[in-house]
Amino acid sequence: MKVIRIAALVSLLLTLGVAAPASTDFADVTEAEITSAILDETVALRIALPVGYEGTTRDYPVLYLLDGNFFMYQAVSAVDFLSTPRYMNAVIPSHIVVGITTRDRNHDLTPTHDAEYDGMAFPTSGGAEDFRHFLVDELIPFVDANYRTTDRRILAGWSLGGLFTTWTYLAHPKTFDSYLAISPSLWWDDMVVCGMAREIAANGGLSPRRLTVTLGGLERAPMDESVEGTFVPLMEGADDATGFDHIEIVGEGHNTSPLIALHKGLVSLHRMTALPDEIVEGDLTVLKQRLVDKALGHGLRTNDPDEAGRFLIKLAVEQGTYEIGMQLARILADRVTVSPRSMVAVGEMAFRLNRYEDSTAAFRTAIAREKARDEPDPQELKFFEEYLEWVLARMG
Repeated sequence: MKVIRIAALVSLLLTLGVAAPASTDFADVTEAEITSAILDETVALRIALPVGYEGTTRDYPVLYLLDGNFFMYQAVSAVDFLSTPRYMNAVIPSHIVVGITTRDRNHDLTPTHDAEYDGMAFPTSGGAEDFRHFLVDELIPFVDANYRTTDRRILAGWSLGGLFTTWTYLAHPKTFDSYLAISPSLWWDDMVVCGMAREIAANGGLSPRRLTVTLGGLERAPMDESVEGTFVPLMEGADDATGFDHIEIVGEGHNTSPLIALHKGLVSLHRMTALPDEIVEGDLTVLKQRLVDKALGHGLRTNDPDEAGRFLIKLAVEQGTYEIGMQLARILADRVTVSPRSMVAVGEMAFRLNRYEDSTAAFRTAIAREKARDEPDPQELKFFEEYLEWVLARMG
């Protein structure tokens, strides 16, 4: 049973000493409201906090969810499952979730006035700019004043909410850190938002902030024509839209895809990215701080770059982003700790990438580094040698 034992030890080795984000079963959703002078109405809110919030001093990122009356519980469920290390390691940080319900979504979520479409009347349309000012000038300050928040914010919306989300990303990208547009109604007003994207892309002005757009595989015109036929190819062809991702929700339609889209979309928005070469090869102090900051962005509060790096490697394994895990392992092994254990992480990532020769070389280096210590640890040496033997056996 050596293979099973080694595999278990490898997982432990990567996570040893790394504090996972706190377990986050969500508390009950609570009702709240805010009186908006901008919208001249009282806006209904639903708010969910991670369990244990009151007993900590930790700050949390916030997911702002449009149509909170429709999707609050689906969103809370998705955040709960993805951020709680029960049967797997958490792949996103815990979030405060704020669901928003206004009186007139046709007004609030549409960027232009278009009185009628295909027999449907929209007499109040065109109020997106006012609604955005409500978010920026009233709601976000209200949430920040009443809850412990970080400056990291996600906006998520479905249908017309997805239209508003996409429009905000294009017209005011700094409003939120990332955006999830679920089945966005980009057909609106002769695809006016697609036209905006085309003009901005032509001038090289698309934001590198993350925008994930989902569409149900069963959706038809005008949804698929505007989203997958127009917007997605435009964004995928733009060099500067580095944060864009498109997800097709196979086998689902406009009204049945949101739960899956929330799950897949949140994973997409939190998917790890590689560090730039200038950071990896630059000043060591800057590199260490970047590791700490990157870990904080994924929910781990630490000032130790080694702990941050090992946490991020574990997260890369959970996400299946092995190349990024390899980059992080190399950073620890070559620059940050230069320890036998950090070299073992290189061997582990090389093995996951089926680079067996690189894996064996890394383990031999780990063994050499351990033997070169003033007081080599015999248990560590035994483990490194057993794992090397196992990799060699896999090479046949």
